[in-house]
Amino acid sequence: MVVNACVCECECACNLWLIGTSCTFIIPVSFALYYNMYYHAICVCCLIFCSINYWRKPSYGLRRNIDILCVYTTGAIFTYSAYMAINNIYILSYCHLLLVIAFSTYKYGCYLNNLDHNNVKWVMYHGTFHIICVYIIMCVLYYIRPYYICV
Repeated sequence: MVVNACVCECECACNLWLIGTSCTFIIPVSFALYYNMYYHAICVCCLIFCSINYWRKPSYGLRRNIDILCVYTTGAIFTYSAYMAINNIYILSYCHLLLVIAFSTYKYGCYLNNLDHNNVKWVMYHGTFHIICVYIIMCVLYYIRPYYICV
């Protein structure tokens, strides 16, 4: 399977921005650990490490493929968790809307990168994609939290 994803093969300050936005995933990890959601915390930790490992020196290859696989796996786990635990259609619709916005920023960033590889505006869109994904993960964790609280 071929995935058309953004790749910036230069060593520049834009990589630090993407590493920084990848580090924001520590927020949902802390929340998940606090509420004993260890499985979800481990998934997001793997996502953080793969993302940082890729963005420290991005290039096509195994590190990129592992990062993409980790993103798909984590997305599938959180989507499954949301559908199994969240019964409110409005909350699910809100999460779907956020996903559409997140993927729109991702795809527009890729579009900008494909137009001009020296244009760093795509990095801002990809970083925004990271931050929106953190918010989506926090929403899912918040609403599945009651299933993990031991009474």
